[in-house]
Amino acid sequence: MSTTGKIGLLVALVVVIVGGFVLLQPAEVADDGDSADLTQMPQRSSEPPRRSDRDDGPVATAESAHEPPPIELTLADHGVRGGVQMIEASKGDLVRLVVKSDIPDEIHLHGYDVEKHVEPGKPARFRLEADIEGQFEIEGHAAEHGGKDPLIARLVVKPG
Repeated sequence: MSTTGKIGLLVALVVVIVGGFVLLQPAEVADDGDSADLTQMPQRSSEPPRRSDRDDGPVATAESAHEPPPIELTLADHGVRGGVQMIEASKGDLVRLVVKSDIPDEIHLHGYDVEKHVEPGKPARFRLEADIEGQFEIEGHAAEHGGKDPLIARLVVKPG
């Protein structure tokens, strides 16, 4: 094989390796939230974060046209209107939640370790891939600090 052929083969191999690396990277799921700064709490495990809470603005894609509508939860007087909700998803599903509240609060999705701030007129918006199977509580910390049941909803992720 000539030197030119060897160089061409080497370049093709590098392109394949880099392309494979890029394709195998986990996709970040951007928050479709308000303009308010909604930052993710640090992960409790040593694993790197699986999702991002940054808002890069809306991106028009064929995939975004098929997103499920958000599930809306409304908090009033330290409780959830309509009672504690059961939210079901299959592993791999996109889950979107909008939590509105009559007071400032921190809404925590356990298991996924995502926490968002909510206040009157500024709902907390969650958008994530249901990539962990199990049952996960969604709680409001204001109720907990007020001596009331903090449970707002349970996210149940079933095998895909």
